[in-house]
Amino acid sequence: MKFPMRMRDFGLASFFILVSGCAHGNLPVETGERAPLCASSSVRVFTDFPGAGQHSCTVISEREIVLATDHEHDRNDAINPSPWYAFSVIETGDMPVTLRIDYADYEHRYTPKSQSLNGEWVAISPEFTTLSEDEHQFSISLGDATEETVIAGQPILSSQAIFDRYQALADTYGADLHMLGQSREGRPLYALTYGLPTSDQLVIAMTRQHPPEFSGAQTFDYFAEDMLQAVAAADDLNFRLVMFPNANPDGIDNGHWRNNTGGWDLNRNWFEASEPEIAAIQDQINTEAEGKGIIAFMDFHSTWDTLVYTHPFEGDETDMRLPSELRDLMNASINPQPEWIVGHQIINGTSKNWAKLEHQTGGITIELADDAPDQVRRQIAASSVEAVFNIADQTSSSP
Repeated sequence: MKFPMRMRDFGLASFFILVSGCAHGNLPVETGERAPLCASSSVRVFTDFPGAGQHSCTVISEREIVLATDHEHDRNDAINPSPWYAFSVIETGDMPVTLRIDYADYEHRYTPKSQSLNGEWVAISPEFTTLSEDEHQFSISLGDATEETVIAGQPILSSQAIFDRYQALADTYGADLHMLGQSREGRPLYALTYGLPTSDQLVIAMTRQHPPEFSGAQTFDYFAEDMLQAVAAADDLNFRLVMFPNANPDGIDNGHWRNNTGGWDLNRNWFEASEPEIAAIQDQINTEAEGKGIIAFMDFHSTWDTLVYTHPFEGDETDMRLPSELRDLMNASINPQPEWIVGHQIINGTSKNWAKLEHQTGGITIELADDAPDQVRRQIAASSVEAVFNIADQTSSSP
């Protein structure tokens, strides 16, 4: 089977791009009297929509409000520094309003974006923002807009919006979207699959274990449609594709920084599998992997810089062909080249470590910079698809 070299001309732009009009379904819907998180005579602040941050709110003056960025409960009393903020604002006056975000002991991470009722997400110009010297506080100055505006560290997609998108992809490309179980709060967990169950090769990909990591999730979304378009066009598909588009729906909708509602960083729960989200994903993978070789195991995330975590390329029986192929393709197509961090920290219950120990395959964690350019996200997605097809062909042609 040859990799279909003529990929789409990034037509996904109208579907997943930062300023997508599809995302306006996440905005609050006026359904009668709403209780603001806090309000003055000139401004009201709301957090009554999926993905809103866990904020407390203090009115300093008529036109100045402070929002604290509270994080979810963490079972280890420590949490990755991903201070998430998301709220909506309605102004009633004609003077600027200052919203000050207080991170307490944490530091500012996410560049603010705003979404209006037309659904567009745009970065807020630096001329309207101020970061304190210690980076523990961040202020945004708003004009005299009277329509409701959502402000967030990254564009927001609710769990329902994510599900709807993947149902549309499944319908378009003839894939199967099926339920695996439920999260702790009862939200659906699902997998998207394509290819014959009798195939002897398996490709695994997942994302959204960590809610705010939009750039990694969007890269996965690009990968998913690129991959579905390619496999649907293939005459002799020789692998089965299994993807998990939303591993942490509770965290997504509750505005968590990192964890599920059980207080677990899900990408540290792969050894214990005590959480329903990871248990359901592992059950699906183990069932799918019976009689098959996993040739690709990819987990998409975000951090400060674009990089890839994987295992040592030599030294044991782990199948490292996919990481090696992807490294070569990325180095040839992306400038600057992503850093590859090679090491196997056995104590960390991450997805890539579980893949190595349980299935002897070289799992990779693909990290996109929080503000990685869209071109880089698309190229990493395209390179990932090409690497999968190349390794699948090598395996099929081996004696």
